[in-house]
Amino acid sequence: MNEQRSGNFTLSELCRHFEISSQTAYKFIKRYETEGIAGLEEKQRSLHDHLLYAEFGGISPLG
Repeated sequence: MNEQRSGNFTLSELCRHFEISSQTAYKFIKRYETEGIAGLEEKQRSLHDHLLYAEFGGISPLG
């Protein structure tokens, strides 16, 4: 978060560096702005996500 806010790097540069999509970056930025550091902790996935994971033989279709 500090790197993005410093203005030294563009969001695209940070996404490439951390190997995440811009959609993921915006998700984390929004969580940080609304929930602070706690918003960056791993979120528990829904039962539906777990069932999809199992159905695809342990390969997440969600990425």
